[in-house]
Amino acid sequence: MKQSQGRIFTTHTGSLPRPDELVQLLAAVARGESVDQSALERLADESTLDVIRKQGAAGIDVVNSGEQSRVSFSTYVTQRMSGFGGSWTRRGLKDQNEFPGHEEYVMALAEEMRKEYEIITNQEVVLQLDCPDLAMERHVAYQDEPLQAFQEVVALHIAAINHAIRNIPREQVRLHVCWGNTEGPHHYDVPLEDILPLVYEANVGALVMEMANPRHAHEYKVYQRFPLPEHMLLVAGVIDTKTNYVEHPEVVADRLRLAVDAVGGDPSRVMAGTDCGFDTSAGSSRVDKDIVWMKLASMREGADLVSQSYSW
Repeated sequence: MKQSQGRIFTTHTGSLPRPDELVQLLAAVARGESVDQSALERLADESTLDVIRKQGAAGIDVVNSGEQSRVSFSTYVTQRMSGFGGSWTRRGLKDQNEFPGHEEYVMALAEEMRKEYEIITNQEVVLQLDCPDLAMERHVAYQDEPLQAFQEVVALHIAAINHAIRNIPREQVRLHVCWGNTEGPHHYDVPLEDILPLVYEANVGALVMEMANPRHAHEYKVYQRFPLPEHMLLVAGVIDTKTNYVEHPEVVADRLRLAVDAVGGDPSRVMAGTDCGFDTSAGSSRVDKDIVWMKLASMREGADLVSQSYSW
């Protein structure tokens, strides 16, 4: 895993806008319709190369595929794995108590995902695990349950993650946590302090955290109370993926200063990132496609500004 050296490196959470033609094909796949697979693969490959070039032009140090070939970061699994079917309704803890095989199911999924994760990391790339459930599910499936019940579920999911990545060096895995890529009040979000010690139990080399969200921008202070483990890096969300405002580079720089201070003043342990993906599900982008690249370029400029204030 790359670590900031000489300047604060930039990256982003994952998904980037997909071309309209590719979105239409992916939507058809999501509906279970047959599509021209060769056309889908061709468009996905072309779009992947395009977003990689654009990331480089915007000054992104740690690039990725932009999830161009996936319908979304989670539902793509049903196209990669067999055994899923029927319908699904979210349950709270009460139902789980009535059906104690929920934990067995989670660990079985973790074992199957282990194979997927090892295929990825065997290509010598860094694996990012997108886990909004570690925060977002508090105000969704567990909104009527006591905090402890939600924390127990978070602990279970962390254990499942560790099971799935047990054969992968932790420096080859980073974990993303957020409160949902929705433009709402977020006043029911679980506070970071209630989950961060549990998240630290994940055997990963970096955390990719939402920190620009106005509901959570103050929570850099939580890292001072619960210090980031020595083996972890922090990818600080300094760009909001839900609005068309282009953050000023000075705003980005200020946010990065807070993040560096929060991890003890070492800029090499911090990278600049985004709060979430820009196109979580194909075609769901809330930010204009051209503005996405402006926001990422501003992040690079802000990272350069703050980098000058540190001794490397």
